[in-house]
Parts: sequence; structure tokens; C-alpha cells
Amino acid sequence: MDDNWMDQFRVIISRYNDQRMSDPFMSWFREQGRKGAFANNFERILIILIDARFDQQTTAEKALENTKQVFKAGVLKKQLERSEIPLLVPRRRMTAEKWTNLFHSATSRLRRLAAKIGERKEWDAEELLSCMSSTYYKVPYLGVKTSRLAVRWLHELVSDLKIDMSSFEIPIDILVYRVASRLGLIDPHNDKYYGKGSPADLKIQSFAKVLFPDNPWFLDEPLWSSGRQPSKGGHCFPRFPDHKGCIFEEICPRKYVDFDPAETGIESNLKTGSKSTTHYRRKCRTNETHKLSRVPIKAHKDLPTIYICRKCGRKHSKQEFKESRFCRNCGTWLSRSSLGVDVHMKLLESQAELEELHDLGRGFIYNDYSGLGSYGKDFNVLHEADCVWVPKSKASIRKYFFNDIDRAIEWLEKNRGKEGKNWKRCGTCKPGIYSHKR
Repeated sequence: MDDNWMDQFRVIISRYNDQRMSDPFMSWFREQGRKGAFANNFERILIILIDARFDQQTTAEKALENTKQVFKAGVLKKQLERSEIPLLVPRRRMTAEKWTNLFHSATSRLRRLAAKIGERKEWDAEELLSCMSSTYYKVPYLGVKTSRLAVRWLHELVSDLKIDMSSFEIPIDILVYRVASRLGLIDPHNDKYYGKGSPADLKIQSFAKVLFPDNPWFLDEPLWSSGRQPSKGGHCFPRFPDHKGCIFEEICPRKYVDFDPAETGIESNLKTGSKSTTHYRRKCRTNETHKLSRVPIKAHKDLPTIYICRKCGRKHSKQEFKESRFCRNCGTWLSRSSLGVDVHMKLLESQAELEELHDLGRGFIYNDYSGLGSYGKDFNVLHEADCVWVPKSKASIRKYFFNDIDRAIEWLEKNRGKEGKNWKRCGTCKPGIYSHKR
């Protein structure tokens, strides 16, 4: 890439960000600001977090419709009761009632996070993202991509909240990786992606900072939006992309067009985790993991729900949690994010047990439809516990629970064979793969 190509690329990105259609929420927010609808920064921050959380697996217009409903209900002024929240427009693969209930349960965390952000006038972008993903401030269903969207909106919409965006890192997923490969920024054969600090991550982040030292986030939307489905305005499809009309049409070297670079370059054994904005690959396994496959499954009979103190690590039963929300050992407040399952692996024995794990949203569920049968690659599927398909699966089909992705893969490879032949990962939740839904 010579200087001329770099200059052209910079112009394309700058033009995209200058001319991009303002998000419906941004237009609504500015209009409400002119009307004096927000009493203080807390309310401005809170409404931004709320809409960013709604803006997933749906359109921006439907997310804004939900934001308007809860805004009208008075969410900025008080903690709403469930009866005060109107039925919300659901995201894909979720009922309106459940989506509304989930919002109600998240409102206290949203208010806590908004208050924390408003305590300071200046933030570093990555420091703020780290705060948003920490155990104490983590908001359910405010994930990596929606958190980064919220930070960008806070930067652009709250004028007296100064956020240093120079540290903002582009989240690498299959869309960004694919477009970056075809533009020649990375080589999918050599620049693998397996989390923060991997070769592909270093190259993309470095390239973004060279072009826009103060605003590396400028590259985020142009890259991933180009990789979307054609119905959503994308051009860089997994195979044989449509160059006509793409913003990079004039400068794209059209590399790796006959295959999907993301399938080659993004490693599939990434470790997921709720405490980090970037997922890492676990490079080594403990002796306990190796012992796991030798433990008879039926030995794990019970599925105890526990609450673990984030400070001292003491485990509390569900009954102890109901009696008092304070740690019996050190007095620390026990939040619902401390929820866990005190078992490494077990064979599930009832639909109720499956639904409880789905509600907890911790760990992984393997649907063992055919065991080692020839239909394994089509029906033996590993899901994240909170995947939308888990509660829809038949109770009569044998299922296993794992509390860790490495434990799951270790056991499956030893007892069910090669991934893609006898079993596969869910294409919706993509357990253990760093990929975000756009």
C-alpha cells in the first residue's frame, strides 16, 4: 500500500463519516435536547445506554420505538415497576413479554452505570468500556458491540462529557476481518485472529491509528457495514462479493474473493467471557480439564445454583441469597451477576433444569441428538446457555451442560469426534467464537 492508496482510503473513510445518515436515535436525542427534555447529564447518559441496549438484532427504528415508550413512561425520573412498562417491540427470536421483562430487570443496572459514567467529566474510551464490562457495572444484554455504540454516542452527543477516543479499538468480527482481508490490510493465511494481541488484531488497530490517530473508530462502521448482507446494504459477501456500488470499489485490490477469509483466518476455539470486551484463546488446559473427560457423567447429579462473592469468593446458596444480599464472610453486596452454577459438567434430566440454565445464562448446552451417529454434524449442536434456541429444543433429546467452553470442546473432541463431522457449534450464538450480531 503506497501513500497514494492510503490517501484515497483516508478520503473514503472521512467522506463516509461526514455524509453517513444520522442514526434515528441521534436525531431524536438532539431534538429532545433542544426541547429541554433532559434535566441533567445522568438522564442524557441513561437514555443513550437504554437505546444502545435496545439496538440489537432489530432495526434502529424499532429500537428507538422502544426507547420512546420507556421515555414516555418516565424511566429517566424513577425506577419503573414492571406494570408501568408497556409491552416492547422484541428483538429477533424473543417474545415481546420476555424482552420487556428483561428490560425491567436491567433498569437498576442501567441507572447504576449511568451514575458511574456521570461521576467523571473525562474518560478514556477503553477505560470506559472496561468499566462497562466489569462485574459490578455490567448490564445484561449490553454486549461488546452495543457498548461500543454507546461510547460513540456518548462521545458525539454529550458535549460536556469528554471521551478520549484515541484508545478506541475496532472490535474484530467476521465482517471486519473479511473486508480488511479483501482490502489487503491483512493476510488470512498468516494474520490469524484469536483475540486481543493476535496478528490480525495488531495490524488492523495499528492501521486505524495511523490513518486517524485521534479517531480510530472512524474505520469501524465502514468496514463492518460493507460486509453485511445485501438486504442491509452490504457488498463484501462471504464469496464472490459485489463490487459495484461498494464505497471501496475504486481502490479495492479484490483479494481472496473466491473464499471467505474469515473462515480461514479466525480461529474457532476462542474462549468467551462476560468480564472482557475482547475474547481470548486459552492456550493451555489445566490438569482438572484433562480429568474431566474421565469423570462419569452421572456423577454430576445435582445442579446447585450459587452466588459467588466477587471480593472474597465465598459461595452462597440460593436460600442464603434470598435471606440477605450481603456476603456472609466480608459483607460485600451480592449482585445477580454473581450467579453461577457449581458444577463443571452434567447430563441434564428435565426440561425445568434446561430452562433454569437458560435463565441463568451461564455456561454451554450440548444437544446430543445422535451421539456418534451419521447425522451428528447436522443435529449435534453446542449452544451458549442463553441462546434463543435452547428453550425451543425438545426435552426428550439428551443434553449436556458445561460451565466452560474449553471443557466442552475437550469432552466433545474425545467422546464425539471431530468438529464439523460429528458435531457443530450453533450458527446463531456461535459459542466460543468472537463474532457479533449486527
